[in-house]
Amino acid sequence: MDLHPSAIAKIELRDVDRPRSIRLNEAEALADALGLERGTITEGVNIPAIDVGVDILRNMEILQRVREETASLLGSIESVMSLSDHPEEVEVLLLPEKLRKIDAALRAMDVDAYVANLRERWRQLTLRYQARYPE
Repeated sequence: MDLHPSAIAKIELRDVDRPRSIRLNEAEALADALGLERGTITEGVNIPAIDVGVDILRNMEILQRVREETASLLGSIESVMSLSDHPEEVEVLLLPEKLRKIDAALRAMDVDAYVANLRERWRQLTLRYQARYPE
């Protein structure tokens, strides 16, 4: 993640009228860069929206990994079937049709739109929280 030095400076300025808040992905990138656990950056801060945001990011990471691994598994099954003298036995053994259905369902889900929708909800939740509990 690119974080311009001016963005860091704006985040550090807390005594101005409208300090720039740090985004969750920026906080996580900073934690990674500092070799800290991701939760360390927000430790002790009781902001439910941050917890929700972290859960959303974890969910998206898991979903993306499942999509990638499912596609990889299907590729492996196809390779094994193409090399086999008895591809029908391989098909019965490895059940690629069930995996194809899972793959199709994952591909049908527009993950980018899902992520955009969740990020917008996250932004709205954060704004409501900030309005309710100003610093």
